[in-house]
Amino acid sequence: MLGLLDFNGRHRSIYGRHVATFGVMTVKNARHKGVASSLIHYFFEMAKSQNYKKVTIQVLGSNPSALELYKRLGFYEEARLKKEFFINGKYIDDYCFAYYLDDDLL
Repeated sequence: MLGLLDFNGRHRSIYGRHVATFGVMTVKNARHKGVASSLIHYFFEMAKSQNYKKVTIQVLGSNPSALELYKRLGFYEEARLKKEFFINGKYIDDYCFAYYLDDDLL
């Protein structure tokens, strides 16, 4: 196994049922080889088939590779929670990204 992606609905409310959130992870020797991008593109198709219109993910600011990946894939930065985490003696921002599966929402 080179990587995995899991997802579910972001909100319990019926009013937010159009939004999915996900997490993705790859093994170290598979990074920067397109594995995460492939998983995410496949996920987009699955999410569309389940009537999701928007996809979100939260990314630690201490992960510049992930930040770049989501920007490259067309995600929008919707929010940045400054100094949200304290890890190894440093405050880290938490980024909230979104990708719109339905162009009418843009």
